[in-house]
Amino acid sequence: PRRAAETAPDMQTVTHKRGDTFIPRGTYLNSAGVATDYAALGITIKSQVRTQSNDLLDTLTVTAGPGVGEFVLESHATQNWPLGTLWWDIQFVQGSHVFSTKTAAILLEADVTV
Repeated sequence: PRRAAETAPDMQTVTHKRGDTFIPRGTYLNSAGVATDYAALGITIKSQVRTQSNDLLDTLTVTAGPGVGEFVLESHATQNWPLGTLWWDIQFVQGSHVFSTKTAAILLEADVTV
């Protein structure tokens, strides 16, 4: 099976300020660890942010990045996200096959300058 590069160190915890644009980037890697054009393989990418009680906060916009296999996830709506720990992952869909990254925690902090 194929796998995806992690978009944050160890895909475990990302610290983010509420109100700032959330814009992680990643690279799709094949099973040999080589950056691969996911669109040419018919793979679509989805990503969501949820609360600890699994309530959907945001579905991230996914766009192709500048390099082979690169993608950019984005949300401009983080001002509506609650402070504290949120959950996030990236899902890859190829036909009837679905595979996801590890779930990451987003530690959402208050923004001092608004």
